[in-house]
Amino acid sequence: MPMPNSSFSIAFSPNHAAPSTTQWNAFSSLASVKLDHTNYLLWCSQITSIMKSQEQLRYVNDTITAPPEYLDVEQTIENPDFEAWERVDQLALSWIKVTVSEHIFLQLISYSTAREASCALEQQNM
Repeated sequence: MPMPNSSFSIAFSPNHAAPSTTQWNAFSSLASVKLDHTNYLLWCSQITSIMKSQEQLRYVNDTITAPPEYLDVEQTIENPDFEAWERVDQLALSWIKVTVSEHIFLQLISYSTAREASCALEQQNM
C-alpha cells in the first residue's frame, strides 16, 4: 500500500518478534481516519506511516514473500518461520480491516493476507 512513487525496502527477518500489545495500542491510538470511497490517499498516508513505524509495512508492500509453509517435500514438518510470518501478517491484515468503513470491510473478507487486501484496495482506488 505504498503511496505512489514511494519505495520501502524492509527485509523479512524470521527472528523478528511478534508485535506486542504496545504496538496494537499505538496503532489504535494513531489511526484516526477510516477508509471510505472518498479518502484513499489520506487513509493510505496514515496507515503507511503507522505500519512503517511499527515494522509492519513489509507485509503489505512487495519486498517480502511468505517463507515455505513446510520444511519437507512430504509436507509433514511445519516451518516455524512461516508460522512467525503468518502471525505478523495477520496482525497487519487486522490493522487494515479495522481502519476501513464497514462497506469496504465487506469487500476484504475474501483476502487472507495483508498484501492481498492492500493490492485490492489500491486497485479499487487508483
